[in-house]
Amino acid sequence: MLIPVDTAGVVLGRGADGLDDPMVSARHLRAQATPEGLLVTDLGSTNGTWLAGTRITTATLRDGDVLRIGHTLLRAVVDAAAPPPPPATGPAAPSPTAPPPTTAPPPTAPPATAPPPSAVAGPATSLGIVAEWEELQRRTPGRRGAAAVRWLAGRTGLPFHRVDAIRLARNRIAHGGGALAAAESAAVVATIRQVFTRLDEGTADGR
Repeated sequence: MLIPVDTAGVVLGRGADGLDDPMVSARHLRAQATPEGLLVTDLGSTNGTWLAGTRITTATLRDGDVLRIGHTLLRAVVDAAAPPPPPATGPAAPSPTAPPPTTAPPPTAPPATAPPPSAVAGPATSLGIVAEWEELQRRTPGRRGAAAVRWLAGRTGLPFHRVDAIRLARNRIAHGGGALAAAESAAVVATIRQVFTRLDEGTADGR
């Protein structure tokens, strides 16, 4: 899913542009294309707008930056400015003695619409998995790697192997092991959402 963003800006929120996340506010953030990148501003949302594990009020995103709103990951897609089109070359001007043309030239096709300079794609996959695993580790008290997996599994009640799939996917992506298959990526993203939901709502053991 691609949400175009132009210089006039667009407001993103629950129920709009396919964002059906209950943790997203109805008017969550505003995104606007600028020469410096994609400017995002939180509109006083309940659960905040997060960039690289930090809650932000406003930030300028570069291509590939990943936001989290609620349990939804959004990746910034910032296109480089398109080069100007080459000058049009028309037919040679008629000589002064030539008679005026008797037929009108064929109508010209309308110019192609240029792609938007910026957009928000969601949910993010590879970049989002890397960013979200780092944030999940930060939520564990001083644990890393498999120790963080055990803590998260115990806290959320999810099987160890499902939570560990996030860590393994993150390691594969971060160390250049190649992109995930679509089905594997979807499963990992679904588990990420479940982990965040249970951590945020405290449903695992009442804590």
